[in-house]
Amino acid sequence: MKNIGTKLLAVLLCAVMMAAMFPVLPAAAAEGEVWFEDNFDGYEGDVLEAGDVYAFEEAPKLVEAEGRGKVLEFYLEAGVAAVSAGFSIKAEELNRQLSFDVKFDADSLGSWGGIFADVYLDETDGAKEQLYAALTGSNSDSIKPGVTLKSHIEYTTPGFAYQKFNFDPDTWYSVQIGNVGNVVAAKVWVAGEAEPEMWTVSGTSEFVPENPNADINMGFLVMDNSAATFQVDNLSVAYLAEDTSMEAAAPEAEEAEEAEENEE
Repeated sequence: MKNIGTKLLAVLLCAVMMAAMFPVLPAAAAEGEVWFEDNFDGYEGDVLEAGDVYAFEEAPKLVEAEGRGKVLEFYLEAGVAAVSAGFSIKAEELNRQLSFDVKFDADSLGSWGGIFADVYLDETDGAKEQLYAALTGSNSDSIKPGVTLKSHIEYTTPGFAYQKFNFDPDTWYSVQIGNVGNVVAAKVWVAGEAEPEMWTVSGTSEFVPENPNADINMGFLVMDNSAATFQVDNLSVAYLAEDTSMEAAAPEAEEAEEAEENEE
């Protein structure tokens, strides 16, 4: 009996240790509560395990970042249009919020590049429907950097809101993108600074999401034969209540004009 008890204790301890290594998906979460979060410090090895949480075409690397512990790293080789599919998470509610910290290196932008964060991505039956924020920067004076909210409907990707925002390379930013029905909003600020009370940009899409099991997804793109390195940390998903405020801060006059140009 003593040996059986010792073995049982060892099995339980092993299970606890394994559970601590990986993020746990709760069966459900109340509106407004965090459903899933991951700072990537609990993983062993140098690649992310898919497990029950993440899906991806190629496992992202796990690297040590100064002052942060482990973070995800995505490297895009130089090409006319270098793309990384990133990763996706299966959600369970229609109104959701994706939060994360992100940084890209000084050589990542080329003429244009950035992060594409889908708060809603449904590819059922081969069709693609999505609501997403494109967080883009540029080394070209002719391309405006900023945060653009877009939808993908029947092979078109209309932008329905834009806010100018200058992303500095080698700087960590905190990002949130959320939706309540077809009202979408995004918030960006320098990581470590106080979170703004209001969203950076918000807008209403013609497309109305209907699938509560649609994915949440993150991808990366860089143009003009530039290699790129993106790092991601402190990822979380929450479900939003119907009465969540999606109001954005009023843009300056010049930024309002640029927003109209980018939505056309």
